[in-house]
Amino acid sequence: MGIIKGKVFLSTIALSLLLSFGVWGQSIKGQPASLMDWEQDPEESLDIKKWMLQSQIESETPDWLVRLRHSRQLEMVGKILSCSGSCQILRGTSSVQGQYLSQLVEGDELVNAEDSTAWVYLMDGSLLRLAAKTTVTFQEINFSKDEVLIYLKLLEGHVHYLPRTKVEEKVDLGPQTDAHSLPLMLEVANEAHFEREIFQGQTEAGHLSEYLFYGKHSKNHQFKFLNELRKKNNEGSLIKTTLLMAAPNMTVTSQGSAFDMMYLLGGKGYIKKRGEGHLDLSLRGYTRLTSYTITDDQWLEVIENGRGFDQVETVSKDLQLLELLTKRIVSFKVAQEVWYESFTKPILASLDSGKKMAENFGYFLWDERLAERRTFLEEYIRRLETTHLQSLSNLISKMENRGEVIAKTPTNVYYKKALDSYIWSLKTQYSFDKMQIRETNNLQYYVWILKNVKAKKL
Repeated sequence: MGIIKGKVFLSTIALSLLLSFGVWGQSIKGQPASLMDWEQDPEESLDIKKWMLQSQIESETPDWLVRLRHSRQLEMVGKILSCSGSCQILRGTSSVQGQYLSQLVEGDELVNAEDSTAWVYLMDGSLLRLAAKTTVTFQEINFSKDEVLIYLKLLEGHVHYLPRTKVEEKVDLGPQTDAHSLPLMLEVANEAHFEREIFQGQTEAGHLSEYLFYGKHSKNHQFKFLNELRKKNNEGSLIKTTLLMAAPNMTVTSQGSAFDMMYLLGGKGYIKKRGEGHLDLSLRGYTRLTSYTITDDQWLEVIENGRGFDQVETVSKDLQLLELLTKRIVSFKVAQEVWYESFTKPILASLDSGKKMAENFGYFLWDERLAERRTFLEEYIRRLETTHLQSLSNLISKMENRGEVIAKTPTNVYYKKALDSYIWSLKTQYSFDKMQIRETNNLQYYVWILKNVKAKKL
């Protein structure tokens, strides 16, 4: 636990409040204890009128210190599992390059450049894939004893959302489709890990068999590992997740349903349900309270102003290819279960105590008011985005008047690099370099991962 270090001069009232609320010398998980604003302007900080006003507010609000801590408590929404290319994390006025294990806290914005792909593990156990030229804001995450509520905002681009499932995964011997994001830094998730494990436990006759049936045995072993770990993770307490994914012209609410979602800046939006679960679509308008349940696995098109939608009769190749890239992703599903066991299950085991959640993980434990929070967010998002749509329309008009080209229909910019990587992986899957991986030792295998992950950086 961190403590406030150095000389700290406090008034008698402030000191008594620190002691009475039990926050003296304490820190929030992963965050410093100091409440000092080190970026304040010297002239402003020495303003006597401001100091008198601040003192008056503090005296009229006895719990101001606790409220201040709550306002500055940023809970972790997820971690980056993979970043191929340039994935910038914007936090306030600062910007850093996202990479494996980078934390994403509430308010962070993840911006993918062109030819870049990112996979994010959300702390409830679900996965989110961000395509190239995609920006997502991680607004908030809230835990209660029965449910996790996550609110994200898609500003531009394409995302694929994949919640955890209890269903056993069927073996698919086809090549993995998102080759642009492979190999993963999580060694046990890569197919090469299972190739090495099988090959190094064989005799010479077994080695010959592995060369003859290249990939078949390792894929079966990988799926077996996935299903066994998933079954183990599904034992004990599980929790329901509600995800609110908002774009300027629509909001999608998912409860256990995978989906693809695209929003084109100043243009239309597209949504497709992928598999089981419950999925709702909400449109824009100050008085539009109706949501629509999506039951069919078909692409829907939402018009620019968010006042209507329709089924896409002829699906463009751009949407089809975006869907293809997440068709076979067993390595990411293995990583999902491994991280669920490591990061999420310990959180779920602490849901009986708000103190444990705060001290061990830095989360506030919600009660039945979480349902009220969801109701508020649904109304707040609809009204806010309805207002923002008009401002966005004015901005787009100014950009176009300056000669800037705004793509309002799907293009290949969202998948071109990823598709090239997939095709290249098909061409080189039987190359000598690929087949030699199974013969490497642990150090050589780790070096191979580092080399190939780094090679994808722009």
